[in-house]
Amino acid sequence: MTEAVLFSVKDGIGRIELNRPEQGNAIGAELGDGLCEVVQAAAAAPDLRVLILSGRGEAFCVGGDIKRSMADIDALPRTLADSLARLNAMVSQLVELPVPVIAAVNGPLGGGGIGLALAADLVIAADTAKLRGGYTAIGLTPDVGVSALLLRRAGMARAKRILFLNESLKAETCLEWGLFDEVVPAGALEERVTALAGRLASAATGAIGRTKALLHAAENQGLDAQLAAERRAMAASGAGAEAREGIKAFQEKREPAFK
Repeated sequence: MTEAVLFSVKDGIGRIELNRPEQGNAIGAELGDGLCEVVQAAAAAPDLRVLILSGRGEAFCVGGDIKRSMADIDALPRTLADSLARLNAMVSQLVELPVPVIAAVNGPLGGGGIGLALAADLVIAADTAKLRGGYTAIGLTPDVGVSALLLRRAGMARAKRILFLNESLKAETCLEWGLFDEVVPAGALEERVTALAGRLASAATGAIGRTKALLHAAENQGLDAQLAAERRAMAASGAGAEAREGIKAFQEKREPAFK
């Protein structure tokens, strides 16, 4: 596994760290391949209960490694198509992970870095974070799920503004527009994300995973199909150890101990 992306799991809390700080964690071949590997590893980790996605250095992820991608402009279409064939599967798997995913946005993000952050269920950002689309500024179009994930969070009008005008948005604006869920002082980001991950790791992660799947399904199917999906999920939840422990704890007026 490459050193460009690090992965570890401890006490049910997984962490994926983009590790090319000198390049702003830009998504080049090595970092992109590393992301594909570690997301697959996270999906297969039997003890994973929550996942944190973060970037080392001053930036979260500035987007694609344009300098290297454009070294051979004639080969650019093939380069982009080949890299996205891998990255598309990765971001889809990241979005559908059956555990809560937290993005810890420590600094600037742009391009595909937006897709990585918004693939998470919860986006916690430092007050130093800034977001910029950047695609159309160099004649390119969104990738890594940005068009779908940005629309899901910001709505059509704001997604168009972000992607058409390429303005740099401050953290507070991103919070107001629904792109970030929380903004905290930069020095408090790690403490806040770690506390939130610990809270989720001790929760009923099986029920959270089924709830996550239901919410995603609700975007693409009608009410009757969604009601049927809820019925199946509720029956599966009711048959599980989490429900037995949760109900027992409620009856005994104590905190549940989910495992």
